Amino acid sequence: MDQIVLLVEMMLVGNADLPCFAGGKKAVVEGLRSRLKPGARTSTCQMFVNQLIDQSINNWRTRWYDKYQRACLGIL
Repeated sequence: MDQIVLLVEMMLVGNADLPCFAGGKKAVVEGLRSRLKPGARTSTCQMFVNQLIDQSINNWRTRWYDKYQRACLGIL
């Protein structure tokens, strides 16, 4: 988890004006840490990831992103 947070902190340098960083460094890093479920048991993390996958299946955003990938980048 710390490596992922470090990468995001490095991306913040010079890119703080990006919409995904709109809350500021502290809010972005704290939000990321909380979403990564620190201290959660492996089974809890697995359930959480499976729920995310279930939510993305047949989601309109997922379908349109897949269409974009296919049309523009040739990625299925």
